Amino acid sequence: PVFTPRVWNGEIYYTLGQGLFANFTANTTSGPTPLNVTFQDTTYTSDPGGVTSWAWDLNGDSIVDSNAQAPSFTYSTCGYYDVTLTVTDATHPPSTITKRQFIQADPQLLV
Repeated sequence: PVFTPRVWNGEIYYTLGQGLFANFTANTTSGPTPLNVTFQDTTYTSDPGGVTSWAWDLNGDSIVDSNAQAPSFTYSTCGYYDVTLTVTDATHPPSTITKRQFIQADPQLLV
């Protein structure tokens, strides 16, 4: 036969990563204004106490807009918006992630 399947009887061992790694998602990233977006923290930390603080810049102006774990924000002006999340825990240095042009309010007008 052309294809001969093989059976592997091995084992895979792994250890979870150590550290604090900021990340997030949103219920939507594009739409007409006013665009209501709810963000969800998906940060990974190996600290057993978990994440202890959140600082969200939701419109790219370098000002913290929320300290909630899962904030909501309304974009009322047409444009592309960067979103930044900085998280801390009791063990590791702060971790920051910025997603450039993550939100697109009125994208049909931005062409």
